[in-house]
Amino acid sequence: MNITLLTKISRYAQIILGLVFIFAALSKGIDPIRFGRQIEILLGIWGNAGSTVWITWAFMTGFLVLMIEFLLGIMLITKYKLRLAGVSSILLLLFFAIIITWEWSSGKNESCGCFGVLIERSHLTALIEDIFFIILAVIACLGSDTYSYVKTKVFAILVIVCLIWIVFFSIFPMKSAVIRKGSTWNLSSIKAGVFDRQVSLIWLFNPECSECTAETEKINKLASNYVLPRLYGVTDATLGRLHEYSLDFEPSFPIIRISKDDYKKIFLPDGSLILINDNCVKKIWRPKLIHTDAGDIVSLIQK
Repeated sequence: MNITLLTKISRYAQIILGLVFIFAALSKGIDPIRFGRQIEILLGIWGNAGSTVWITWAFMTGFLVLMIEFLLGIMLITKYKLRLAGVSSILLLLFFAIIITWEWSSGKNESCGCFGVLIERSHLTALIEDIFFIILAVIACLGSDTYSYVKTKVFAILVIVCLIWIVFFSIFPMKSAVIRKGSTWNLSSIKAGVFDRQVSLIWLFNPECSECTAETEKINKLASNYVLPRLYGVTDATLGRLHEYSLDFEPSFPIIRISKDDYKKIFLPDGSLILINDNCVKKIWRPKLIHTDAGDIVSLIQK
């Protein structure tokens, strides 16, 4: 193949892949908390859900992935350390492909989260895209890196811009952002009947989740405590499975069944407990971190 033609094809691959990385980073950066939760749920597949250390690690990893994607995008477009950018892109995309395959084989049906909330795709679609992008990354490596269109100072400024983007949307989330402490509860399908009282506890559970069934006794104690606000179980399980769950575990709390789409919008691991006061999320407890100390919950309500 003609060297000039190969260089041009390689350059097109660098630009396309660079734009994809930048778009992926910025789209996830619109709601970085959601991407952190995506990693947290992934850790749950490996049995690490509910650990404060792992939750922190999940959000730090999400932040790091956003930065790496943005940096690789800039490096590919500007040819800044092109060889390093190309090889790093291949390794990153291979890692993504392994994670997507693992999630898919584990029966997870959620969107892969590669482009945040802007574009939701199945695992199969995401895997095919990853294979295509890996091919692009290999082609991008074939180009010459003898000339860069950006200086180190400019590159540093672009990094700062990315940091500002992520921090801004972390502090000032969009209305479509996932539920977090301090956010307004806006899921209409759970408003009816739940907010007849000013304060409510909502337990997200899945009868198929072993952690949820193990926590049912603890949740029953919370639901039976007259000092605490009314506790509701929220699930997307089928009526037949709920009937079996009720016979096996005798829940002492009312159960609200919602659609799978609405359940996904909450975007928290199964077994999480949410305290809502005056339509505002006051506290979120992850699975295994839920305690039965009514005094702590009451003090949160009074704040």
